[in-house]
Amino acid sequence: MEDTGNARSGSFALLTMVAVQSLAIAAFALAMRGMAARMDRMQEQIDTDMEGLAKKLRDGATPPSSRTGLRRGTLAPQFELETTAGHTASLSDYSEHRLLLVFGKTGCTPCHTLMEEIARVTAGKQSDEWDRVLAIVHGSPAEVRADAIAGIPTAIDEQGEVLRRFGVAHPPACTLVGRDGRVMIAGAARTVGDVEKLIGSLQKSRQR
Repeated sequence: MEDTGNARSGSFALLTMVAVQSLAIAAFALAMRGMAARMDRMQEQIDTDMEGLAKKLRDGATPPSSRTGLRRGTLAPQFELETTAGHTASLSDYSEHRLLLVFGKTGCTPCHTLMEEIARVTAGKQSDEWDRVLAIVHGSPAEVRADAIAGIPTAIDEQGEVLRRFGVAHPPACTLVGRDGRVMIAGAARTVGDVEKLIGSLQKSRQR
């Protein structure tokens, strides 16, 4: 009788263990199905967001994370800086002109290349969109003077304050300021072609 009782007790314990393991497996499977469903919903949201971003880019919008410069129509911040020629340059000096500001920093090869291209393109002629150019370069006076490009007036922004006011964190970049003192275009630019694309967006907006 004792052996029979022990056998029954062992069988019950075995059945209990099997039942517990089965419940654990079922709970794990249920949790995995729930996690998979959540992952599917997250992927659907990501796909939707990416599709919306792609549409905005096709329409010519700029992602906020990559926006460089002030928004069109913003009143351009005033500034007064010393130039490499020893003069003073201020925004008010160009109040009767459409001024292309080219932002750079010392030791920046793309900045130097952009300014060389602009000097070459504008030599002896005026653009249809701007009639004055001023480079504003972040760096020490000695470094800015050493890097200055002949043919482009260059102002020294030693502390980088003017670049920050114009929303330029990563030069090279440019801003076109109209005769009314407001921003016409602004954005990152590594080549004259990039500047022309920005101007193209301005021309398209005028046609709308």
